[in-house]
Amino acid sequence: MKTKRLFNTSAYKTSRILERVFRETGFRVYPELALSMVLDVDRDSLSRQEKNMLNSGSFDFVVYNEESFPEFAVEFDGPDHQTYEKTKQADIRKNLLCCKAGLPLLRINDEFLTEYEKSSLLEYVAQRFVDWRNGKEQISQDESEISNFLAETGASEEEYEDVMDPQIMWDLGHPFPASLELAQVLYSTYGIVSSHIDSELYATATALPQFLFFQRERMGAEPIGLYHYKVERGYELRRMTRETSGKYQSEHVHFTSVAVSYQWRLPTVDVERLRASKELIIENAHGQELPGISMSELADHFCDFLALNKLREWTEHNPTALDAK
Repeated sequence: MKTKRLFNTSAYKTSRILERVFRETGFRVYPELALSMVLDVDRDSLSRQEKNMLNSGSFDFVVYNEESFPEFAVEFDGPDHQTYEKTKQADIRKNLLCCKAGLPLLRINDEFLTEYEKSSLLEYVAQRFVDWRNGKEQISQDESEISNFLAETGASEEEYEDVMDPQIMWDLGHPFPASLELAQVLYSTYGIVSSHIDSELYATATALPQFLFFQRERMGAEPIGLYHYKVERGYELRRMTRETSGKYQSEHVHFTSVAVSYQWRLPTVDVERLRASKELIIENAHGQELPGISMSELADHFCDFLALNKLREWTEHNPTALDAK
């Protein structure tokens, strides 16, 4: 007789990350919980396969709030989730059950556990969830106040569009944490200003007669396969010089581009074949979106990080290119 291993390496990393983020937040993380313990769905509305999944399936991890209600579940998808048809269909059934119960389901892989400057994507997603929960009441209040003010003043559609959405402001206020560290290094070492440095430093730096400014210049996205998207972002480093008139002259110094691909609907399956088989309903196979998080926002923030990292590497190899001519 011998003991059994509780987690594999990836599951252990996932557990450690989730526990670290949710420590002292009121949220608790539970591993390997049966679906029947977590989901309360009308069994009469389920197919035979869905009933079997509900009776025999389990979640890798479930995050509960202080009232002991589940907030979301986490599933780790290894290579077999994209290789074996039986596993794919089981994933879809689990997604559908989560949809019917209204439980957000976050599917991750090893890329979410890789550390970039000591920050992983899973930790970032989990922290954004906590921040959103803490700030959603204020965001809702801000949205209500803006809406009431515009309605009272009889604002036009154009004026509505000109007002900054509080949710957009929230998103901009919670970038990938490694981006903040890289931006600070670039500023303190090379004097490069970006939107990720401290707001006071930003105001001071951009008030100087001359400074280096790094910002996103180009955006694009395209589908690259079933439920897969690729986003491309272009970034330019420019030297800004204030003229006597007060206007700035802009000089190109360096350009870099990055791309990130992501799945906005999981798992990837042959939709037409499954529709033809009439075995499963595919329209809602992607599960629920986690509050405060979307894959497109995650891709945007990660593009910023990759661009800052590429800029740091370029500056280390081309320090004289930053000198004013």
